Amino acid sequence: MFTILLLASSLLTYAQDDKVYFNDALSQHLKPYIKQSDLAFENKDYELAETLFDSLLQNHLLNTYIPNLSLPKLSGGILETNEIEHPFLLITKTTWDFPNEKEIEAINTIAHAYRNQVEIIVLYWGPRKKVKDVTGNYNKNVTLTYIDETENLSNSIIKTYKHSFGAPACFFVSSTKQLMALDKKFSLFSFDMDQSKEAYVMAENHIKELIFLFEEFKKSLLTDRQ
Repeated sequence: MFTILLLASSLLTYAQDDKVYFNDALSQHLKPYIKQSDLAFENKDYELAETLFDSLLQNHLLNTYIPNLSLPKLSGGILETNEIEHPFLLITKTTWDFPNEKEIEAINTIAHAYRNQVEIIVLYWGPRKKVKDVTGNYNKNVTLTYIDETENLSNSIIKTYKHSFGAPACFFVSSTKQLMALDKKFSLFSFDMDQSKEAYVMAENHIKELIFLFEEFKKSLLTDRQ
């Protein structure tokens, strides 16, 4: 019995140690990527720069495990991502992002349609007061969070998610806390884009593409919308 328990314990430990975490993969592969990417931009080879990012994402970051994120909620309290049972979409923004109502409407629509199936989290980089000024009319299905860099309490989160990819960006994380998609150019609208229904539909479809990128989500996610 002791031998069996020891073997089971060893297998469990191996399975846990076998996980590759997002932060570790990023630490290992980010510097070479930045060096090559900077050189590509210097040479104005933007196609190569995109290829380098795609390679980093596909070969080293996708399917890695996202460690728990403790995010202060704008409404009060702390959101612990390890406690989220469903897949979640983490959209990062800055306080100088223009609060585009069509963009917010598109995010609201997705958050309502897939409530209790996909959590939509919007993370703003900036002080709580400034965040409150720019968050606009998000509905109750969207969880608004913020990181105040001046408080120096979340250096690892800031370094990993802001300094590595900038903002806005979007991370789609599965229910097993694995990274399934990363959009480092998550901009649903530009300042000069027509504020029409067509623009809104484009924004909504862009979010859907991230959620339904994989067959498992196509099969398991349902909606009450027509």
